Amino acid sequence: MFPSVAAVAVRSRENLFDQQTQKPLVPCLGPQRRTSGVNFSLWVPPKEMQNFCISESDTKLLRRTLDHSNFSCKDMMDCVRFSRAAFLPINSESTSKLCSHMTLRASLLREFVNPNLSVGRRAKLCCDLARDFENRGEYEEAQELLSGLWPRLGERPNLEGLDRSTAAEVLLRVGALTGVIGSSNQIKDAQQTARDLISESLTIFQSQRDKKKIAEAQTELALSYWRTGEYDNASDLLKLALAHSTNEIELKARAIQRLAMVEQYACRPHEAVRFLTENSALFEKITNQTLTGCYHQTLGDALENLWESEGPGDYLDRALIEYAAASYHFEQADHKRYRANVENNLGFLYLKINFFKEAHEHLGRARRIFTSLKDKGAVAQVDETRAALFYNRDLTSRPKKLPIRLCELWRRAPCKRN
Repeated sequence: MFPSVAAVAVRSRENLFDQQTQKPLVPCLGPQRRTSGVNFSLWVPPKEMQNFCISESDTKLLRRTLDHSNFSCKDMMDCVRFSRAAFLPINSESTSKLCSHMTLRASLLREFVNPNLSVGRRAKLCCDLARDFENRGEYEEAQELLSGLWPRLGERPNLEGLDRSTAAEVLLRVGALTGVIGSSNQIKDAQQTARDLISESLTIFQSQRDKKKIAEAQTELALSYWRTGEYDNASDLLKLALAHSTNEIELKARAIQRLAMVEQYACRPHEAVRFLTENSALFEKITNQTLTGCYHQTLGDALENLWESEGPGDYLDRALIEYAAASYHFEQADHKRYRANVENNLGFLYLKINFFKEAHEHLGRARRIFTSLKDKGAVAQVDETRAALFYNRDLTSRPKKLPIRLCELWRRAPCKRN
């Protein structure tokens, strides 16, 4: 078996050579963000990459994605940098196991390293890869993938040398990322910038009469309006998107889920529940685990609201079932942030009905995930809920001495005490 990068870098210290230039390719040890344990990077020539399968779970694509003059990496032309990579020869016995887990990302990466790709095709692959990272909540990695075209958030991407169709793809992807990153980091005017970029892409798609891309752009534009509370605009755009996406199952499902989310936030939970349940068969056909998880979470949110507003009924049980399903699908999709959010929702809901043990388990899970993501704000919110849990728990089951920090958090917490 070909030794992993860790083996090369840490144990044998062997050098790899580019057979064409005879230059050694030495693994680079050094800290990499969002990884644990020993961190390492390796420069691998494309022709070597094409001889190996890529283990997606261990592979992280970093910068050096695209520049318009030449796709180069300093002294090593046409090389791609990977972090925490492990490669297996195609003839390895474990190839069959790897192939069963090959995803869109892995297949795109294999094409990405082809040095003969045109600038336009490489830009399109960057957009497809960025969308795959975005679908898993890896927004920083998606932004890095587009860094050759889009150096920093808030700037307009460089579209020089791209045809109109590819330029529209880049504008759409950059607009979507600007919206989600701007929302997460509370960046001023980020949503307006996102709308301008997406609207420009929408205009191009409309001129080309590309119904699929028109619907996709409208769906992303609606999400930006939803973030700023402009629910009527978001709803109108999503209804237009549904009219254009009749033959695209996943795109239609995404528009339906987001329309239900808009209805839920617009205080129309009955409409949200009706819309999702009427289209449940559609979501059974899609393979996108993240989108399926969003379906269950949105339905769970609406059912929880109905339970709180209308009292007794089966809303509570259904909400708990939907949240559990959402957590499962987010785990399958490896979308850590979404899974942490739904675990936090489950914990808070169990706290409301005084199921303290279950609440503690789900809140602890949410906190561990948010901690691994280094999201201090989300960790603080979970800690406030955990403080409420300790405060409300029966004296006989409460620890003899509450953690001082949790007591302080609970005294400052804005939520009502039972």
